[in-house]
Amino acid sequence: MTDKTLYNEQSIESLSPLEFTRLRPGVYAGDTTYSTQLLVEILSNSIDEFRLGHGNQIDIKIEKNIVTVSDNGQGFIPNSFRDDGKTILEAAFSVLNTSGKYREDGTYEGTSLGSFGIGSKITTFLSHWLNVGTIRDGDGENIWFKEGVFEKREKFKPNSFNAKNGTTVQWQPSEEFFTHTEVEISKVKDLCRTITALCPGLTINLNNNGEETVYFSKNGINDLGKYYLDFYKILLNMKVINPIWKYILKVIEKQIKEMPNYFEP
Repeated sequence: MTDKTLYNEQSIESLSPLEFTRLRPGVYAGDTTYSTQLLVEILSNSIDEFRLGHGNQIDIKIEKNIVTVSDNGQGFIPNSFRDDGKTILEAAFSVLNTSGKYREDGTYEGTSLGSFGIGSKITTFLSHWLNVGTIRDGDGENIWFKEGVFEKREKFKPNSFNAKNGTTVQWQPSEEFFTHTEVEISKVKDLCRTITALCPGLTINLNNNGEETVYFSKNGINDLGKYYLDFYKILLNMKVINPIWKYILKVIEKQIKEMPNYFEP
């Protein structure tokens, strides 16, 4: 009888990044109750573009458990092949630890939310399918993945001569890795509200199964503070907050009014 507590030649395995991520999705995705983290990873790349000065609009469309994120950033360099036979776009979504944010030349210094070359790959690896398209300087490239594996590539010319640069990513998370393949919409809304407050001038258009919300902040962090202040006031009016919160509310309101550029609505 074989002693299963002892290592043998078959005990030690080496897994590819795709195999490892699909075997242990929580290592990179964290909580896998919902697929929200996949949206966060893709959205972070679009935010990086805005913070670098490329593009000012991000569109998020959620149709049940299919998510699409589009931006008008600088776009990937399309149809440019690397030594390994993959294009830059394909590698950016399939080769772990591939990123344009490692350089210490100051390009993304102090602005990057994603500098490990992981986020877009786990979205590819943990989805039934993922499609990504990019346009830059009049050229375009589309890539299709299925169950984390490259399926096909298409080179194209945008229909409009003046087509804007940017990238669109669409995917369907797999129920094999997430208890619920949908995103937590409340968390997505909070994230959009917070990000636009921290990035004045950025517009995020959220379409949640036909319900459209536009997030934009003119006054930055003051807008975020006012939102939460109004929220607490609503709770106070509903009499669902302990009296001690009345004191906390006054402190918060005082601090908000002392912020630079505070404005009265």
